Amino acid sequence: MEEAEDFMEKDDLTNAKKKAEKKMDSFIRSMNIEAGKMSQAITDGNPGRTLIDLANSSYFDAVPIGHRG
Repeated sequence: MEEAEDFMEKDDLTNAKKKAEKKMDSFIRSMNIEAGKMSQAITDGNPGRTLIDLANSSYFDAVPIGHRG
């Protein structure tokens, strides 16, 4: 989150990432899918490049993306 560090304190970024991870965990649990069939990632960087790198890093049937990135 290099760009965000210009505007926020590092602790704020860490707390935001932890909050995003908790929300993602809650969302995945609500879907009632076996844990071995779904993985998650909270990442930062250039959205297009990050998604391509993530998708190419393993085999995925789908890469769902939230409405905020």
